[in-house]
Amino acid sequence: MILILVRHGKAEERSPQRNDDDRELTKEGRMEMERNAQGLSALIDSNHPIVLLTSPLVRARQTAEYLQKELSLSAIETENALEDGSLQDFVRALKRFPEDATVIATGHEPFCSSWLGRITGTRVDFRKGAAAGIRIDRLSPLEGKLLFYLNPESLARMIS
Repeated sequence: MILILVRHGKAEERSPQRNDDDRELTKEGRMEMERNAQGLSALIDSNHPIVLLTSPLVRARQTAEYLQKELSLSAIETENALEDGSLQDFVRALKRFPEDATVIATGHEPFCSSWLGRITGTRVDFRKGAAAGIRIDRLSPLEGKLLFYLNPESLARMIS
């Protein structure tokens, strides 16, 4: 299984007048995620099943929608573990998918960084709009190898 963690794009600032769950991508974040989705699509093997999971928060769902469009996927599945950070629950979700699947998961910090570290032993500053590809060698206990980490600028250069 290939797992691709994607941190949501640039979102509206926090505000006491607005529920954090409802923060949307900014105009810049939407444009960046459209480019990032194009760049990321070049790395995905369409000969294997592709599953797209997202946190239920608006900014992560919007990020997933750019990936859905670019990859011509029919569905996005909401996965609560991508919001609450339960790696154990996320692993249970992964067990539902075929071993040859590519699972793309849009989520948040600090979970993207901490999960990447726990799975691969690699620490990165997981920027908004960045993506990390992990080859999952074993689900129990969870273990994998980092295939790539691409910041938003690197993803954008892939389509130039």
